[in-house]
Order: sequence, then structure tokens, then C-alpha cells
Amino acid sequence: MRLIEIAENELGGHQNQDIAAEIPVPEGWAVIPPDMAIPETFPFVRITVKNQRVTSMVAGTMPPEPEPTPPEPTADDILNAILGVTE
Repeated sequence: MRLIEIAENELGGHQNQDIAAEIPVPEGWAVIPPDMAIPETFPFVRITVKNQRVTSMVAGTMPPEPEPTPPEPTADDILNAILGVTE
């Protein structure tokens, strides 16, 4: 059983869980029917829910990839900067 949190997170995605056993659906979550098509953008989707069951799911917008962060300077980089050594 696949569950999806009904509320979107700050990036527009939904928390989701695959559960091996049938359990009561927690408040704020819904069941995704096993025969429902899952868009490639999952978990970034738009859902419609009725009685804690997803009735429709369409592709949403994926957030942009984060900008790469520069690597931390090494001890040698710091020492060279202090000594004024350039390469």
C-alpha cells in the first residue's frame, strides 16, 4: 500500500511511504490506488483526494537543481593564502 501526505512540502512535493501491510490511514494522508499511473515527476504531483483516497494525480513542477557549492578550502589552500603563494 502506498501512502501520500496530502499537504505539499515547501518545495511542492509530497511525503510518501510504501507500507507492506494494510493499516489505518493516518490523518492528513491518503492511499494511492495500486492501479493509478504515477507521473515521472512523483512526488512532485498535484493530487485530488476523496475519503483519504487519491482520485487523480497529475505531474507537477520539479524544483530546480540546487547550485553546486564550492569545495571547502584544504589546509594547504589556507596556508598558501596566508603565505601569499599562488599556483
